[in-house]
Amino acid sequence: MFTLGHNVILPDHVQAFIGLLILVLFLVFGAIVFLGFMILRLIELIQTLNETFIVGDSVKLRRVERKKES
Repeated sequence: MFTLGHNVILPDHVQAFIGLLILVLFLVFGAIVFLGFMILRLIELIQTLNETFIVGDSVKLRRVERKKES
């Protein structure tokens, strides 16, 4: 039996419910942390792709300008 204070004794089914509740809270917290890391990685990937496209666009613009000059 699990006791709270001196006089409160919880029944077994309440103890099981509290245990499941704590387990669910840990799982939800873990899922939130996992999703947070995945979102951060996705943001970093998008920023990298944007930088790649910007560099690629500037190279294309230089090629077009060189063709116009010649």
